Formats: sequence, C-alpha cells, structure tokens
Amino acid sequence: SVSPAEEQLRQKYAQGEVPGTKAEEAYALAYTCGVCETRSMKKISKLAYHKGVVIIRCPSCSNLHLIADNLKWFDDETTNIEKLMKEKGEEVVRLSQYGFVEVEGTTE
Repeated sequence: SVSPAEEQLRQKYAQGEVPGTKAEEAYALAYTCGVCETRSMKKISKLAYHKGVVIIRCPSCSNLHLIADNLKWFDDETTNIEKLMKEKGEEVVRLSQYGFVEVEGTTE
C-alpha cells in the first residue's frame, strides 16, 4: 500500500508538475530529507547523474543533499545516492514509467 504523501508525489509526476531540470533525459527522484523528514520530488538530469555532480535542496528546510558526484569533488571516489544508501543499508526503489522493476532479488 502506498502512503497518501507518496500517492500525491506520483500524481504530481504524472501531471508533469515535478520541479527540477528541463532536460528531456531526466530522472524523477523522490526522497525524504534526513533533517526535516519532508518527502519531496525533483527531476534531475540523467547526464549530470551519470557524468557530473548533482546536489538538490530540500524545499522545506533548504538542506543540501548530494545525489551524485562523478567528478570527485567531495571524495577521492565517485559516488551516487544509490551507493550511499546501500552503504547505510537503506533500500533504493526504482520505478519505471510502467511501475516497479525487479532487479537482483530486490524491488527496484
């Protein structure tokens, strides 16, 4: 079962109301701020996620969140939110435009 907040985010995405990049090749990223616990969504460039640096700002408390660093600005190794969450033992759920995708035994 999906929470009402999650359903609202999915409706915003379906209606094209997600803030963020205007790039055609983009990911919609739903996340919960670790500081204020606000659930929100941003569109981020696929190119930046895979080749550059992506930092997003929480719309509620303005905290900055590192999503991807492929240029080694913040560490000696490249990283992204999926790697960071995996290191913390947290689950990453990927949605395609068609729903959940099963990857390596976990719902992603």
